[in-house]
Amino acid sequence: MNGIVAGKRSPTAHHQSPVSWALSPPILAAIFIGNGIGAIAGVLYWYGAQLRASPWYLWPFVPDSPLSTFMVLPALTLILRRRPGWPLLNAYAAFGVIKYGLWTVAFWSLYWTGGGPFTLESVAMTFTHSVMIAEGLLLLHYARLTGPIALGLGAWFLFNDWVDYGPLHTRPGLPPGVSVQTMTWVAVGLTLLITIAYLKLAYRGERIR
Repeated sequence: MNGIVAGKRSPTAHHQSPVSWALSPPILAAIFIGNGIGAIAGVLYWYGAQLRASPWYLWPFVPDSPLSTFMVLPALTLILRRRPGWPLLNAYAAFGVIKYGLWTVAFWSLYWTGGGPFTLESVAMTFTHSVMIAEGLLLLHYARLTGPIALGLGAWFLFNDWVDYGPLHTRPGLPPGVSVQTMTWVAVGLTLLITIAYLKLAYRGERIR
């Protein structure tokens, strides 16, 4: 009888929440290694020449995607030390990787629909930036959003859009096929949409599960 009882398992024993799965050792190792390599490679390969040509005080605004990728790492480190980590950092890092992940996926999608070829670079960047979006959703699980935080982050990323596409021109270089004007509207639109989503989550007192 005891053997039968001991052998029983809960119907949910084989089920694992997406958050628990994402925080499992193999996935965490992949995130830390992938994001570390991605941040360094992105700065050197995609933004290296632009950083060398920009004054030092504009450097924080140049490598948008690699910087947002890197910010996932301290956010996750603090979460692993003691959950929920630093909720404000989680919200900031999530905003960045979701925004620039979606921006890059949108760019290559427009590039392909406009007749651009499927290259290793375009496919790889679409995949890695899709992973960034998933990482942002993970971090949102540990964010504690309020109206002021949502509006403050929205204002910061709108300012970043102005720095990128305004008179300071810190935006990334774009392969031909998609206009800068189009991607400017994509960037601003994503900032506004994510800010609205943050406000809705804050109003409802919800987290991403």
